[in-house]
Amino acid sequence: MMFNRIRKSIALLTLLIIASTTVIPTNIAHAATLLDIDESADYAKDAIKDLADKDIITGDAQGYFNPQNTVTRAEMITLLVKALEVDTTNVPETPTFNDVPQTHWAYKYVEAAYRDGIVNGMSMDIFGDKEQCTREQMTVMFVRALGIADDINMSEFLHVNALSDKDTISSWAKKAVEFSLASELMKGTGATTFSAKGNAQRQQVAVLTHRFINDQERILDFAEANTNMVKYANLYTALENNNTYKGEFNTQTTMTFSGLVPENDLTFNLTGDGAVNGANYQIAMTLVLKEAESTLLESTLELITVDDKTYMKEDDLEWYEATPEEVEEALTFGTTHTDIAMSNDKLLDIYNQLPITFGGLVEMDGVNTSKYSLSLDLETLKALDPETFLGEGTLVDAELNFDMDIYVNESNQVVKQVIRYGGQIQIEDENVPFTTLMDINYTNIGADIEITAPSIEVTP
Repeated sequence: MMFNRIRKSIALLTLLIIASTTVIPTNIAHAATLLDIDESADYAKDAIKDLADKDIITGDAQGYFNPQNTVTRAEMITLLVKALEVDTTNVPETPTFNDVPQTHWAYKYVEAAYRDGIVNGMSMDIFGDKEQCTREQMTVMFVRALGIADDINMSEFLHVNALSDKDTISSWAKKAVEFSLASELMKGTGATTFSAKGNAQRQQVAVLTHRFINDQERILDFAEANTNMVKYANLYTALENNNTYKGEFNTQTTMTFSGLVPENDLTFNLTGDGAVNGANYQIAMTLVLKEAESTLLESTLELITVDDKTYMKEDDLEWYEATPEEVEEALTFGTTHTDIAMSNDKLLDIYNQLPITFGGLVEMDGVNTSKYSLSLDLETLKALDPETFLGEGTLVDAELNFDMDIYVNESNQVVKQVIRYGGQIQIEDENVPFTTLMDINYTNIGADIEITAPSIEVTP
C-alpha cells in the first residue's frame, strides 16, 4: 500500500533532509555554538533549536546556520533523493537536461528524481540547477517526495482561494499548495499570503522538517481521510476520459508465432483506422498473414455502429446488419475502441495496486506528454481478465509477460498506448512461443465526427 511506503520514508527524510551536505556544510558547529539563531524568524526558532539539539541540523565552521539563506533547485532535489534513498545507479548515460551534464555534482540525483517523478525541469531541456528554489517548488517537491503530489484530487481549493496572492500560484503547484495548507504541513507567509514565488529559506526547510517529525502520522491520516488519492492522478483521469473518448484512432498490431511452421515464423499484421462519437463508432481493419516474406492471407473488415445497430462489411462483400455473435466471430484478431476502453476500465478497478512508473516528459508531434509504464504479472492479469488467463488449454501460465506504456497530454487525454505481450500458447498439445506488439494512437481528440449507417440494399 502506498501509505506504508510513505510512512517508512518520512523517518529517513526527517533525519537527513537538513543535514544533507549540499545544503549544510560538513565543517560544523554544534547546537550550543550556533550564533545566529536569533536572526531567524520567530516561527522558526523553536524548530531550529530542537533540530540543533538533536544534531539534525548544524552550523558552518564559523558557527552560523544562516537561516535566511536560500536553497537552489539542485541542492533541494539532492537532499530529497538522498533522504528517500532513491536508486541513483540506474540513470541514463545521456543527460536529460543541458545544464546538468554527467560531470555535474548533482547529475545522478537530478536524473533519479526526474525518472521517479519527484521533479520536472524548467523546460524540456533545462533543469535550472542554480535557480533559487521557490516556495511553491519546495512545496511540490516535498509532497512528491512523500509520494502524494500528483496523487491527490482536492475537490475544492478552499485554502488557496482564501489567499490574497492566490493568482501568483502556478497551476502545476495549486494542488500541492492546497494540500500543504489544508493539512497544516506548511503555513503561509502571512494571514492571507503564501508567497509562492518567494525563495525557499533554510529556516523554512527546518520548520518543515520539524513538522514532519512531530506531525507525520496526523498529516498522513489527513491525506487518507480528506483526499481522493490515486497514484499519478493525471493518468487516472486520462484513463477515465478514455472511456468516453471522442475522436479518431488507429491501431497497428503485430503478432508473431515461432515454430508453427518449419524454419519460419508466422506473423499476423493487423492495422485499423477508426473514429468514435459517443455510442457510435466506425473502424476499417486489414489483416495480413505472412510466413517469412510470403503473404498467405489478406482480408479486410469494416464495422459501423450507429444507434445500437452494427453493420459489417467483409472483403468485397456487401454491407449487412450483423448480430453480436457475428461481430464477435469476425473480431477474433481485431481490436475496436470498445475493447481498448474496457481494458482501461479494468485497469482502473485495481489502479492503486498497479506497479506504475513515471517515464518523464516525451514530445510527440510537437506536444508534451507524460509517459507512464507498467508491467503486469500473472496474478494481476488473471484478476484483470479471468476469462483469458484462467481459461484452460490456451495460454501457458509460466511464460506470460505484459508491459504497457501510456502517454498522456496536458489535457489529461491518452494520446498513445503501446502494449507488449508475449509468452507461450498451447496449440495441438504443443507450447508455441508468441510475441504481440500493439500500438494505439489517438488523434483529433474531442472532435464531433459524423458517423452514419451505410446504405444497405434490401432484397425483395
